[in-house]
Amino acid sequence: MRENIIEQIRFCATHFSCEGCGGDCKTGSNEPRTAFVSNEAADAIEELLAAVPHWISVEEQLPKKKVGDEGYVGYLVLSGGEYQIADFTHDKYMQSAYEFHVDGEYDPNVTHWMELPPKEVE
Repeated sequence: MRENIIEQIRFCATHFSCEGCGGDCKTGSNEPRTAFVSNEAADAIEELLAAVPHWISVEEQLPKKKVGDEGYVGYLVLSGGEYQIADFTHDKYMQSAYEFHVDGEYDPNVTHWMELPPKEVE
């Protein structure tokens, strides 16, 4: 049903029966169908929002990944009002021991970060 959710939302907004809908909610009338499609739409929007990169405060959460052999290129960080590309290291034994490194140097001014997409492996 997710593939056609936009068409189904538009159909539910303008029709009073399921005839011609093309969806699989099979409710038979507008009110329960609209609720069903609205819930499906909310789920799809939630999934999309989770997939979109967003700024995360270092006070809220730290990265879980390290730069490594999987083609991961690092993080976009906000440091001193400027955007930088940084690596991240974390001591798995000490939760408070983490460091962002910009150009190989420790940067204590990082306030926010977001993941960068993986680098294509040739």
